[in-house]
Amino acid sequence: MNNQEEPTLSILVVDDHKLVSEAVANFLSSSSDFNVALCNSFQEAESFIKENGPIDVVLLDLVMPDMKGMDSIASIIKLNEPGAVVLFSGTANPHDLNAALELGCMGLIPKSLPLKSLESAIRLVSTGEVFVRASQNEPSAKGSTESFTERDLLVLSKIAEGKTNKEIAWMIQVSEVSVKSYVRKICMILGATNRASAAVRAKQLGII
Repeated sequence: MNNQEEPTLSILVVDDHKLVSEAVANFLSSSSDFNVALCNSFQEAESFIKENGPIDVVLLDLVMPDMKGMDSIASIIKLNEPGAVVLFSGTANPHDLNAALELGCMGLIPKSLPLKSLESAIRLVSTGEVFVRASQNEPSAKGSTESFTERDLLVLSKIAEGKTNKEIAWMIQVSEVSVKSYVRKICMILGATNRASAAVRAKQLGII
């Protein structure tokens, strides 16, 4: 390691919320030490690994529509050997985490972890160390969710999918001006400065 450049690490971000995965991937890509790719479904991730070979570190969202619990986690761990797979989620109870660890998962990186700390956690996992925070208690989203109407949550979910205001307006049959109002309200409740940060914050809190 003395005076030698560290090898570039291949990172695969697997998350079905496009804005969240893109925000994380964009941040990690800013480091010359990381070669980052992203997939928006478990099936897409499996195909990517089969085509490209094992990834140094796979950040795997625990809750996605096409995942089948621990069977999916076991499958991708085996497929990605000898690379590491670490859960990257805002929702993971101790039972699920322990089960995943027994399967060979390299721990849990919570989505509430600051992005700068995320980089350090990935480097740690890439060395073969397990990353588990002393406290994996999730932030309570109860107060935040109670502030949202069903329409607010629908708009928020579409924002996280990467839909534009115009697309959301067409999908929920309201004006684009109305969608902009919903977005402003959502950002205000979440303390977010823009659409992307609102999606990330909502995902961290387990709202979407």
